[in-house]
Amino acid sequence: MADLNAHLCIKMLHYHGFITRTDVTSKFSGVNGKDIGRADIFAARNGRAVNIEVKNGKHGFNLEDWRSNQRQWAEYTMRPPFSIPYYVYLTLGIHPANYRNDVYLPKRTWLIPYDVMIEVNQKIMQFQKTLVYCIKKGMNKNIQKHKLDAISLLEPYELKWKKNGSLEKPSWTYYLESEDRRNVNYGGFWVIPENHEFTRRFLVI
Repeated sequence: MADLNAHLCIKMLHYHGFITRTDVTSKFSGVNGKDIGRADIFAARNGRAVNIEVKNGKHGFNLEDWRSNQRQWAEYTMRPPFSIPYYVYLTLGIHPANYRNDVYLPKRTWLIPYDVMIEVNQKIMQFQKTLVYCIKKGMNKNIQKHKLDAISLLEPYELKWKKNGSLEKPSWTYYLESEDRRNVNYGGFWVIPENHEFTRRFLVI
């Protein structure tokens, strides 16, 4: 959990009024009697809870990194008596989020419902193991033909970059590993746009 992406996710959730925990384990020991595979973040707002798994990559995301025990844990906690929704918070890219995307590969982030992530996984794994950031020449022909990249498949779930308006070092970076602390962009963080299904599900009373 001590990485930049997870802390940016927590910062986003706090911005939207959620309380968060990263150590909720005792109630979810039903997967083979263990808690292996549990989500990175448990969040709640107005009595409604959600589990979020944090993932990241540069030019793409290796779908095998979303392990079978993590999916099993998700399915277990989405069923009664818990019935807690599950999302994947995925960041791809190598340059700061405010860089031009016609020249650089700026970081982009998506908040993806479990069923959508399963669907994307099934589409991509027919041809390769990696969900690429964007399609380029020389890639698998089927990936190109069907536009099977993150930008196309995950468009409805993309988050919005919000500038902090300050270059002051946020206090939460104290908890990051030294490399993440050096690389952090203090200029902003991701927020959930109004048209995202997460907004309709959790943020509209």
